[in-house]
Amino acid sequence: MGRGSLLTLHRLPLGYRVLYSGVLAFIVLGYGVGIVQQMLRSGIGPAGMAHWFLGNADVAEPAHLLFPMAPARLLDEVWRLSLADVLPTVVLLALLGRSDLSPAAGGLLSGTLVLAALADLAAPALVAGGGAGLGWAAAAARLGLAASALVGAGVCMRDMWLRPRSGPRFRRP
Repeated sequence: MGRGSLLTLHRLPLGYRVLYSGVLAFIVLGYGVGIVQQMLRSGIGPAGMAHWFLGNADVAEPAHLLFPMAPARLLDEVWRLSLADVLPTVVLLALLGRSDLSPAAGGLLSGTLVLAALADLAAPALVAGGGAGLGWAAAAARLGLAASALVGAGVCMRDMWLRPRSGPRFRRP
């Protein structure tokens, strides 16, 4: 194993495949629960995302009465998102780097993950500062992050469980 070599996912021992599969399932399940939670709070669409941050007192007969978030509450929301988005994205990127995706496909998926995580992290400030018209960006970031994480986890699971166990255990980048 020389400098810069990477352990491939398809040759991992069973214990590591089980561990990484559990981590990937936890990440995907976490993003899914986050979407369900947002749907229950105010809706996952652009209007619901905007209402979550800006309140919905102007809506006739709202399902849930929401008040605009104070700056301290917005910072709390960003803190929560930083923990919920950044750490799972870093772990997923580390595993994707060991997958057999082509450099172009791996770069596209990794870039999508990073951009969606950053957009989701910035969503509270974007909507609070830019108004309800940016609710679409918050909804797209949340759904895009979950979808790209699901694709990334699927790629890793495919490499760990469905690829033949032959071939090099390490590859050079």
